[in-house]
Amino acid sequence: MGSQREKFQKQNFFRSDYRKGKFDLFVSNLVFENFGKKRLEAYEKLAKWATPKSYAVLSEIFFDYKTDFKRLTSLFGSVRERPGSMIRERGWVYKMLVLSDPKKKPHIRR
Repeated sequence: MGSQREKFQKQNFFRSDYRKGKFDLFVSNLVFENFGKKRLEAYEKLAKWATPKSYAVLSEIFFDYKTDFKRLTSLFGSVRERPGSMIRERGWVYKMLVLSDPKKKPHIRR
């Protein structure tokens, strides 16, 4: 059993109505690539929900890594690749990224 300081949630990512500063750690494994083009909006939501001291760990297949990396670095001050986590295959790349230091007030596009 977790302590009173821990809270695990399973919800629809796009219907969640968190306010800024709601999590300290966000872990995702093979989720964002399933959002298609909406993943870019999902990155913005993630940055909005993050506290200044929170971390997000994304282990994902990136079909357009340049676009994703550009968006993530526009939203987070630190985007680091976990050494040894990269797998390249025909047209896609799997990486584990550690995000921190969210930038102020990202605008969520609708």
